[in-house]
Amino acid sequence: MKDIDATVELLVRRGLVAECDRERAREVVAEVWQDRVALVWTTRHLLEACPLLEEDEARAVLWAVLMEHDREDGVTTERLVGVAVRLYGERALEDEDDVEEEEEDE
Repeated sequence: MKDIDATVELLVRRGLVAECDRERAREVVAEVWQDRVALVWTTRHLLEACPLLEEDEARAVLWAVLMEHDREDGVTTERLVGVAVRLYGERALEDEDDVEEEEEDE
């Protein structure tokens, strides 16, 4: 129930649900999600794997993964990184240490 409350709180804070409708929104969210599951991938997940990407680039990767989604394959970190590499090249695989090494070599 904690997740339902957090969802409703976000809807209220964003102005999508009026405060006076909070309890009804909670009932609707609970009813809709009683027989469903959804895994959520965020830009944070992607940026942990590809720290040199910018936030907007991470959003673009998530969008591309969504548009190309195959429910048989699902979404994995490997899939996210693969799409990041396709969109942004090898930079998606680099981290801060790689950049420091390149600067030292110059």
